[in-house]
Parts: sequence; structure tokens; C-alpha cells
Amino acid sequence: MVKVVMSIGQGWLSQFWRSLAANITAFVCGTAPDKSDAIRLEEVIAVRPVVRGFTLGVGGYYILITVAHLFYETGLALWVLDGLAAITMVACFFFFYHTRNTQKLDRLELTCLTLFSLMYLNVVAYQYFHVEPAKLVYFVLMILVFSTAGITPRVVVPCAIVCLVTMYGLAHKYGILDQYIWIGLAGVATALGMSVLLRQAILRAVRARVQADTLRDEAQALANCDVLTGLPNRRRFFDEMNHTLSVQKHGVAFDLALIDLDGFKPVNDIYGHSVGDALLVAVAGRLRGLCEGRGFVARLGGDEFAIILNGMGDDEALKDFGAHLCDVLKAPYMLSGVAA
Repeated sequence: MVKVVMSIGQGWLSQFWRSLAANITAFVCGTAPDKSDAIRLEEVIAVRPVVRGFTLGVGGYYILITVAHLFYETGLALWVLDGLAAITMVACFFFFYHTRNTQKLDRLELTCLTLFSLMYLNVVAYQYFHVEPAKLVYFVLMILVFSTAGITPRVVVPCAIVCLVTMYGLAHKYGILDQYIWIGLAGVATALGMSVLLRQAILRAVRARVQADTLRDEAQALANCDVLTGLPNRRRFFDEMNHTLSVQKHGVAFDLALIDLDGFKPVNDIYGHSVGDALLVAVAGRLRGLCEGRGFVARLGGDEFAIILNGMGDDEALKDFGAHLCDVLKAPYMLSGVAA
């Protein structure tokens, strides 16, 4: 009994450590270990408004900063600070426009990293020209802002490290490092926690959406498909027929063939329904191969099939097709060792 419990415990611990390693790797790399292409695309669609909203907000902020520097700065500080603010403003609106339809996560990450670099340079340059130790807290604010707008750990972690190291370096230079040690650590911990929670919430919503879309598509396919033969069913046939009639009004010709299998009932009665079903599947396969690229084939029910053909052009071509169709269907069938 003890050995069984120990074995179960070891198996659980092994599974736990593998799961933990996979999730840590996924967090550092910014990807989920089981993420499909559909989930990646939906994730980009989900976070794109966050990034674009961030660029718009930061761009509006730096419009005000650019104007403010004109009134409060002079000399070299005016040129440097106002130039950086103007570049940041232009970059924000540039990325806001060029990320409107992007479907690649790395482009959104590049946008975030570029804006972080510009905002970081603005804050560092301001500290260079105006030594104000109280405003070192701006670095903590930047960490918190990028924890929500950074979208992936590949963006959040480098930003947090750079801001923290810079703040500690300047605080040490000003002789107030002891005042900012815990502020910085608390800011980084809060930022990483916010980033993880936000990312998990986005991924859960994305997975739920992808699953719902998949189930909807499967339900739609089942509603329009004959389960036995895999051909479109009666409902799908009438939808296609309505569409064909609508385009026929514009001069697009078509031909309609209705097929009923002679002698199908005796096959069912003599050999059983399993052989009858196999016969229907074989007939469906022959019709599918015959009509591929030439028309639409469906099973109406029982042993009845229908074909909507693209316009054959003349009566002779249509007669030749009908004769060929009969020859194909009359060829012998081998079903579970039974000739039919």
C-alpha cells in the first residue's frame, strides 16, 4: 500500500514539475505551449486594440509635452527634450496607423518596445537636465503602464529590468537608494503579476472564442452533410439550388440530374442494411469522382441522389454525360466480399 502511494506521489510530482517547466518556458518566451495557429491569430486580434489604444494615448500625452517644453525649457534642454517628445509623438501615430490591420504578434511587440525605448529616453533625458530625485518614481509608473500595454512577457520583462536598474542607479547617485529599493521591487512584482493575470484572461477568452467557432463550424457542417455518405444533404442541395436559380437569371445555364437506384431494396432485404449502406457509400464515391469540377452532387435521402451540373453547352454533350453516368453506376460493386 505504501509503495502504491509513493508511486502515485512520484508520478504526480513528475507531472507537476513538467507542467511548471512548460509554463515557465511559455511565460519567458511569451507563447503558450499548446497554442494553435487559430489561437495565435485570435490573440493578435484581441490584443491589437490594446496596443493601438496605448499608442493613441501616449501620442496625445506627448502632444501636450511637446507644447509644454516650448514654454518651460530653454537652450540645449529645449532642443533635446522637445525633439524627443516630438519624435515620440510622431512614432505613436505612425504605429497607430500601421498596426490597424496587422495579424502578427511580433509587429505589436516591436511597437511596444519602440515606444518604451522612446518614453524611457524622455524620462532619462529629463533627469539629466533637471535633477529631481522625487521624479524617479516615474520609472515605477512606466513599469506599471507597460505591464498592461506590453501584451507579452518578451516586452514586459526587459522593460521592467531596464527601468528598475536605471532607477536604482540614479537613486544611488543621488544618495537615496534605500528609499527606492522596496518601491522598485514592489513595482516590478505588481507589474509582473498584472501582466500574467491579464495575459491569462486574454488567452482564456481567446480559447473560448476559438472553441465556440470550431463547434459552430462543426454544427453547420453536420447540418448540411449526409452522415453516411459525406455528401451534401437535402437541405444543402436546396440551398445550392436556390443559389443556382438566382445566378441563372443572369444567363448562367445549368443542368439538373435526379438519380434513383434500381434494385436497391432487394440488396437491403437479401444482404442486410450494412451491405446496403456500403452500396450507398460506394455510389456516392463514384458520383463524387464523376462530378468533381463539373457540378454539385448531393444525397436527397434513401437511394435518391441529385446533381447540379454546370451548363453542358448542347444536348449531345448532356446525353453523353448521362450515358457515361449510367455506365459508371452499373459497374459491379464488391461490398464485403459480396458482388452487387
